[in-house]
Amino acid sequence: MTTCFVLASKSPARLRMLRSAGIEPVVIASGADESHLRGEDAVAMTARLSRLKAHSVIESGALEEYPADRMIVVACDSVLNLDGRILGKPHTAERARQWWRRM
Repeated sequence: MTTCFVLASKSPARLRMLRSAGIEPVVIASGADESHLRGEDAVAMTARLSRLKAHSVIESGALEEYPADRMIVVACDSVLNLDGRILGKPHTAERARQWWRRM
């Protein structure tokens, strides 16, 4: 019996990375709320969102056809902490360039 490798992300970069390693995952975007919680630092936020995404995909029912003991779910998140501020997604190429220049 084969193992089902699940990527709980819609990130094209993460999918490319796995495929380049010879892994063809089942891709299921979590749809989890990625809001920053007041007082939460970048490390805690990244860990919380990764767990939230994994649980969201598992609990969605989308993986019911796969035996739980033959499934690996990879959920990740990345957070930019710049000058002590957590920044969300840049949403534009220009904003991303501005952030790169500030770093």
